[in-house]
Amino acid sequence: MLACVSAIAQTYHLPVAAIERVITRAARSHTGIGPMGIPQQWLPVLAVYHFPVALVRTTPCWGVAGGAWILALGHRFVGDAGVTTNTLAIPTIPATYRKIAVQAGAHYGVPVPLIIAVMAQESGFDAQAVSAAGARGLMQLMPATASRFGVSNPFSARQSIWGGTAYLAELLDRFHHNIRLTLAGYNAGGQAVARWGYHVPPYRQTQTYVPQVMARMAGITAEASAQK
Repeated sequence: MLACVSAIAQTYHLPVAAIERVITRAARSHTGIGPMGIPQQWLPVLAVYHFPVALVRTTPCWGVAGGAWILALGHRFVGDAGVTTNTLAIPTIPATYRKIAVQAGAHYGVPVPLIIAVMAQESGFDAQAVSAAGARGLMQLMPATASRFGVSNPFSARQSIWGGTAYLAELLDRFHHNIRLTLAGYNAGGQAVARWGYHVPPYRQTQTYVPQVMARMAGITAEASAQK
């Protein structure tokens, strides 16, 4: 198992210790699937990304690989300190934010799981978040973008979600409802997507951002379906 963990840690650029912490926690709790205790709602997401779910369930190394991949989604370029023992869990979505997302999504015709996934990725549901580049609030809008969509207070949950949803609606329309290109535009700017021939630009952050948010979106959709 040690060799397996070491190889997977290298593949997903994770500290071995981070994977081992999750394995230890899963062994104590006896919950979830495989050595890393993968929550059931992540299985449809793993399937979308071509993991053999049957092997994830039954083979320890595949179970570690699936768990490490999910763990890597939470890393988000913040270094080893950003890898915690609870990142296999799909983030709990604050009820207030979900309600606002439902309202904004209905108004602009934007899928609610997309809004929530962007919010989770951008700010981790921290309404006071400020990035090094100056993006602010739940949807991490840059000042010029916030102003364009009528957001006067980027730290207002309602304004941020409505403004971010309006921006997503604009990008969805521009890119003919292609989710991948919409997310690339949200991260790198619509002009960058156009400049690179309407493909996801070859920027490291954007290349990672798009599948991360799509995975979150799939996870949120799967979780919502399971609750029905």
